Amino acid sequence: MSTVDAKNLLKQFEEFLATIPLERYRNELMPVKTVEQDLLKGGH
Repeated sequence: MSTVDAKNLLKQFEEFLATIPLERYRNELMPVKTVEQDLLKGGH
C-alpha cells in the first residue's frame, strides 16, 4: 500500500468515525457502565 493510499484510507476512516453519534451512545450506555462497575467482584 502506498503512502497516498494509506492517507486516503485514514481520511475515509476518520470521516466515518465523525458520523458516529458518540454523545448519544455515551448518554445511553453510561447507566449500564455504572451498574456493571458497582457490581461486587468475585460473586460476593
